[in-house]
Amino acid sequence: MAGLASPRPSGGRSKGRKPAEPLRGRGRAADGKVAAVVVAGGRVEKLHVDPQLMRLGSEELCGLITKAVNAAMSNLRAKTAKAGAGTMDPGALASALEILQAESVRQMNRISQGVAETVAKIQEAADGASSDR
Repeated sequence: MAGLASPRPSGGRSKGRKPAEPLRGRGRAADGKVAAVVVAGGRVEKLHVDPQLMRLGSEELCGLITKAVNAAMSNLRAKTAKAGAGTMDPGALASALEILQAESVRQMNRISQGVAETVAKIQEAADGASSDR
C-alpha cells in the first residue's frame, strides 16, 4: 500500500534480533524469603520459598505465598499499564485508519473496474460467437 509502512506481525523477527521478552511481575514477602514471578495471563512462572519457612504452619505459609503472588500480579499490572501507555497514540491510530480506508476504497474501485472490463470482454466474445452462427 502506498504511503503506509507495513507493520511486522507480532511474532516476526528481524535478523539478529531476539524476540521481545514477555513482561514479568515480581513480588516478595517475608523479607524476600518468599518470591514470586508471574507473566501475562496470570500464570505463576516461578515461586521460591526459603526452606526455613517450611517450619511454619500451612496457613501462615500459604498467606506469605499469596502475599508474594499478589504483589507480583500488582507489579505486572503496573508494568503492563506503563508499557501500554507509551505504545498507543489514538490520533496516530485514527490517521493510519483513514489512510488505510482511503487506500482500500481505491483498491476496491480498481478491482471493480477490472471485473467490469472482464465481464464486458466475456459478453463481447459471447455476442460475437452467437452472431457467427
